[in-house]
Amino acid sequence: MQMTSSMFSELSGHEQAQAAALLEDCATQTIRAGSIRSSAAFEGTTFLFLEEGVVLVESLSSPLNRVVIVSLAGSGTPLLPPAQAERLIALTDVLLKAIAPPTLSRLLRIPGVAAMLIERLAEQLRESHESLSLEGAVHHVERVRAKLLQLARSHGRVAGDGVRLDLPLTHDLLARTVGSTRATVTRALAELRTEGFLRRDGRSFVLIIPPESLA
Repeated sequence: MQMTSSMFSELSGHEQAQAAALLEDCATQTIRAGSIRSSAAFEGTTFLFLEEGVVLVESLSSPLNRVVIVSLAGSGTPLLPPAQAERLIALTDVLLKAIAPPTLSRLLRIPGVAAMLIERLAEQLRESHESLSLEGAVHHVERVRAKLLQLARSHGRVAGDGVRLDLPLTHDLLARTVGSTRATVTRALAELRTEGFLRRDGRSFVLIIPPESLA
């Protein structure tokens, strides 16, 4: 329950206890890294709480005949389960709480929980709009730069020389998020490294920018 309790850490002690009691009875799904779940795995679920790990949800019914990433979410995030033409992919080992309609209804009667969910869903909607706007960027380097900045605002943490992204971001995954090929993204990342915008630290990216520039 560690990540769930941190999700509600800004609530009053009474509201935290109420939320924890409701979530205690919800089904928990443990998904191994690399595993895929279709909408059938979440039948009867209206909401998911991502307690641990990183997932992406992608659509398989794009009018452009390509896979489109709907969301990329990290620990402590509420999200909608995949719809019929979507699938959820665990990028790391994942722990999910599946929220059925009656439980969600009771959670929404807790004022602090309702306000938090609206705020988090609004953030995800803003991210979706921003992701759509990236499709208009002609230059692939600028698409990749904008996507990394977007991810840094949502998932980054301050490092010694910038903002660190500890997401499992492969070149292939970045390519899918910006609608480019893997080879194109590899060239764009090389250009951004030469420019001094980023560096690699093991499997992580570090954006060499002032953290306050993300505000």
